[in-house]
Amino acid sequence: MPEAVSKYLDTRDIQEVRKVQGKIVDGYREDISKYADPKDKDKIIACFDSIPLQLSKESKKFSYKFIDSEFVPTYRTYESSINWMKDAAMIEMCCNVSAPSEPLEEHVIDSQFKIYMRDTGLLVYMLGLNAAKSILSGDTRVNRGAIAENAVAEGIRKNGFRLRYFKADALGIDFIAVLGSIVTAIDVKSGNNRQAKSLRSVKDKYRVRRRMKFEKTNIYKDDEGVEHYPLFACAFMEEMAPRPKVDLSVDTSEFLKRFA
Repeated sequence: MPEAVSKYLDTRDIQEVRKVQGKIVDGYREDISKYADPKDKDKIIACFDSIPLQLSKESKKFSYKFIDSEFVPTYRTYESSINWMKDAAMIEMCCNVSAPSEPLEEHVIDSQFKIYMRDTGLLVYMLGLNAAKSILSGDTRVNRGAIAENAVAEGIRKNGFRLRYFKADALGIDFIAVLGSIVTAIDVKSGNNRQAKSLRSVKDKYRVRRRMKFEKTNIYKDDEGVEHYPLFACAFMEEMAPRPKVDLSVDTSEFLKRFA
């Protein structure tokens, strides 16, 4: 959020920044109370408040048991609540696909999804002061990489790409995007883990040609063809899409024959 960024640049005081973020988060809850259907208000707030916990799990797929463990809710129970948050531009939804192949949208599984905060700074606020201090010290492993993954999701979405992921059996890819016309598998590593088992498997099993990792690193391509980028590079996803080649040459031979 611009106000929070400006406050940090002016004061370099994370406590002052958190005051700004706290007002924004409280404003979200006030808007829910003011504008949402009365029968949905409590469910919307419960969904919203569960997001930090949802993203702190190993599997970041949205799970209803983290909202209410006393009964077994379904997607239909919370569908209108989740859609309200989405329409209010509070969150971004990332749906699973049954196969990482084109046309990607035909493989979307609407009932399986992850939810990210539209602004990563607000997620940091909701995770608590220790999370903010960890990020300032350069530790991106906070809450099992919740912040790093949310930041990459934000970068992908704000570059105009839809958020999709792939999970089937033991194989999981954080994000699947179509860059240019190429289906691309994207993984996020919050530490210095150089393993790329999922990216290797998705190539072998599904013939996904382009694979990326966003992590604490410099830019390079490894021996297996996986592209490695620093986390901040997700802000330039649009520039990573291959540009269509346009032939600007002009064949003048016929013109010259006609008027020679």
